[in-house]
Amino acid sequence: MGNAYTKQEKYQEAVDAYSMALTEHRNADSLQALQKVEKLKAEKDKLSYIDPAKSLEEKNLGNDAFHKGDFPTAVKHYSEAIKRNPEDHVLYSNRAACYTKLGEYILGERDCDKAIELNPTFGNPHPHLYNYNNQQHHHHHHQQQQQHSLFTLHQQSRHTQGRVTSSSS
Repeated sequence: MGNAYTKQEKYQEAVDAYSMALTEHRNADSLQALQKVEKLKAEKDKLSYIDPAKSLEEKNLGNDAFHKGDFPTAVKHYSEAIKRNPEDHVLYSNRAACYTKLGEYILGERDCDKAIELNPTFGNPHPHLYNYNNQQHHHHHHQQQQQHSLFTLHQQSRHTQGRVTSSSS
């Protein structure tokens, strides 16, 4: 039954049929067939969700939120736009801008990489990746200064303790 539904691309019915078969008699072939159909169903669902017109609506809502400084809402709209049109590199770049404004630099870098992957001629998807790298460099430099300060403080403390100990004997 599940095989017939699969051939007709009625994936939900195929999932139901294979699931029912597995409750009656669990075997490797049925389990493998169920997993295959679930994967096909997920892919079909994903493709059926793509809608460039709705993606543009979400992008515009994201742009409005971004210009108002409401970055979490902008991320939500850009994410929905990406689900509706996952091949639009500009959407990833826009969401990267939001992530960097929110201090989520790793996510911003990931979106910049995706934008460039989708369109290698896009160049630098906004200066967000540049800003991220500068902030990371500044953060690393600041960390090194803190570590040096702690080391110096520790050394001074040991030196002072040594003097106190030697003068009290």
